[in-house]
Amino acid sequence: MRFVPAEDVPFEAAWVDSLSLRPTDEVALPGAHAVLTQRVLPVAVVTSATHAVARLRLTRAGLPVPAALVGADDVVRGKPDPLPYLRAAQLLQVAASDCVAVEDTPAGLASIRAAGAKPLALLTTYRADELSDALALLADLRSLRVLPAGVGWDNVEDF
Repeated sequence: MRFVPAEDVPFEAAWVDSLSLRPTDEVALPGAHAVLTQRVLPVAVVTSATHAVARLRLTRAGLPVPAALVGADDVVRGKPDPLPYLRAAQLLQVAASDCVAVEDTPAGLASIRAAGAKPLALLTTYRADELSDALALLADLRSLRVLPAGVGWDNVEDF
C-alpha cells in the first residue's frame, strides 16, 4: 500500500481512473443484460469505480447504464461502509431492507449487510468460503429470477 500527501490525492485518483479508461474488451457477466433491462423491479448499479469508468465499462460491455448508478464519486466512504447501498436504495425510492444486492467481494457483501439489504454473492472473483456470509452463491446473473413479488435465485451446486 502506498500513501500520498493530501494535495496529491486528486492527481493520483485521476491517474487511477486513466488506467481504467484505457481501451479494453469488456465482457458482460452472463445474465447481466437481462437483469439491467427487466422492467419488473427497479435496479441500480453500485460500484467502487467512478461514474466515468462505470459508464464506459457498462457501455463497452453492451449493457445499459441504469438511471440509478452509485459510483465512488457519489459517496464519502465506499465499501465496506453501508453508504453506497443506502444511496442506491434512496435513488430507487425503496427501503434498503427491501433490496437484494449482488456482490463479488467480501467488502461488497459487508456493505450490503451493513445497509440492511439482502446479500447474494457472485463466484467470479473470490472463492465460496470467502463469501460465506451471503444468502446464496451464484455462478452468474442467470441464476436470478426477477418477479413482481421479489427476487429469487438458484444457488450454485457443488461449490
